[in-house]
Amino acid sequence: MVDILSNGRLILGLGLGYRPSELEAVGLAHGARGDLMDEGLEVLVKCFTEDSFSYEGTYFRARDVALSPKPVQKPMPRVILGGTGERMLRRAARFGCSGLASAPPPAVLARHAALVAEHGGDPAAQRYYGMAMGFVGDTEDAAWATAKDHASWELEHYNTWFAEGGLPPPFPNGPRRDFIIGTPQQWIAAVRARHPEPLRCDHLVVELTTSGMAQADALRGIELFADRVLPALRAL
Repeated sequence: MVDILSNGRLILGLGLGYRPSELEAVGLAHGARGDLMDEGLEVLVKCFTEDSFSYEGTYFRARDVALSPKPVQKPMPRVILGGTGERMLRRAARFGCSGLASAPPPAVLARHAALVAEHGGDPAAQRYYGMAMGFVGDTEDAAWATAKDHASWELEHYNTWFAEGGLPPPFPNGPRRDFIIGTPQQWIAAVRARHPEPLRCDHLVVELTTSGMAQADALRGIELFADRVLPALRAL
């Protein structure tokens, strides 16, 4: 429905999930999330691409399912997957996904391209989505005064949640290195440093507010980003 309403602009991002408590709340084992995602993706692709189908799996069962109306994008909307492990790369290639929610290093990029080709896809059509998080202010001190407490809270909680799932912390270096908090010039320099060639980043996803930030502060930072950072990033 979103693809139809947007006339084919939908990009659907999917991931495994990582917090045991969220899976356990709906009766699912944390260790089964990979198998669950494989089945879920298989059902989703069949909904998009087949007129009618039945499915019998461990987690999903369906009989004579028909999705109507079909999406605008053919054969299905663009789907990108989070993660760069071997199983996720194989999953993305197997199900005809359009890219990864990361800017992968050369070795991962080459492996993904090989798997896409192996499954009959076009590696050149894949897209990779890097991410930058933080806040922009007129001065570095002003940006930090607004965002530091919120960024520290977000970093601490996400690191804790990942640890509970047996995963490495997403923010291992502290807010000053894992977030971009500073002036427009610092933002531009940091993005250039984070995404050098041959790192592949076709699209940059930017989060300009940190948890709990006041709306007025967030809007001020977004407007400053749009006015002074975005034009420079478009030229990269």
